[in-house]
Amino acid sequence: MRNVIIKRRKEFSASLISMKVYIEDYQASETTINGVPCRKIGELRNGEERAFPVAEHAAKVFVVPNKMNKKFSNDFFQLPPGNQNIFLTGGNGLNPLIGYRFQFDAISGEDVIQNRKKNNKRFAAINISIIAFIVIFGFLAGFALAFFEDNYSSSAPKTFTVEGMQITLTDNFTEENYEEYTSCYDSKNVAVFTLKEDFSLFEGGGENYSIEEYADLVEKANGLSDDTLEYIKGIPCLNYDFTNPDYNITYSNLTFLYKSDNAFWIVQFTSEKNKFDEYSAQMAEWAESVIFLTANQQA
Repeated sequence: MRNVIIKRRKEFSASLISMKVYIEDYQASETTINGVPCRKIGELRNGEERAFPVAEHAAKVFVVPNKMNKKFSNDFFQLPPGNQNIFLTGGNGLNPLIGYRFQFDAISGEDVIQNRKKNNKRFAAINISIIAFIVIFGFLAGFALAFFEDNYSSSAPKTFTVEGMQITLTDNFTEENYEEYTSCYDSKNVAVFTLKEDFSLFEGGGENYSIEEYADLVEKANGLSDDTLEYIKGIPCLNYDFTNPDYNITYSNLTFLYKSDNAFWIVQFTSEKNKFDEYSAQMAEWAESVIFLTANQQA
């Protein structure tokens, strides 16, 4: 036997979710990931480093958030044969396109790259409405664009509450359940993702961090430049784009940051870049509606 030692960087995305670690095993398989019979060997919390005993033959080690999402949210490393311990690192990124997926820093082969591309396509197919992938299939071409357009300004306000955070959107939105996020609100052209980061996750306690220090941590953890932060309606906000490499479509984000009595919150609004100017003012109004309820108000 030998150990594969995995260190998960302490980051501020998917921080409340324990990643599940699986090893390729044809003799005692519990589930199948990407067509590979696997057995669970443990879990990995945010910032944790753990050693997992594995056999000395070649095998794939997978990290997934759960069995439900394993088809489109997984990454693996091909362990070579041998009796030496192997040390691996990785983390989760703040990008709704890949659902806060864990990725190893090291790439063991071209099949890993192809698997990541395949996962992106699977995630896009499952979450068509969430990130406005409708345009990929041409449903919004020509006159259809006007027909399907969300008219948020004429819609009725609709308030959503999750774990003490309250946000007022419109009745165009429906709430969806995705384990990678604290909550998700879906409409045809704008998606809203929320993520709660409890103070207990921070060294020394999160209450000792300012919102600007938290913003700096989020920027660094997700590879954003130091000048990404701005203030919109007095709320700290990270304004950046990301591109789907498989379809070459760019999405724009307004990621608002908040500090409540017991946690930091990320509230991220996403739309296609070519529609961002049309919806950005409305996004800011929705962000301004965010409040945090007291314990008495939640009771």
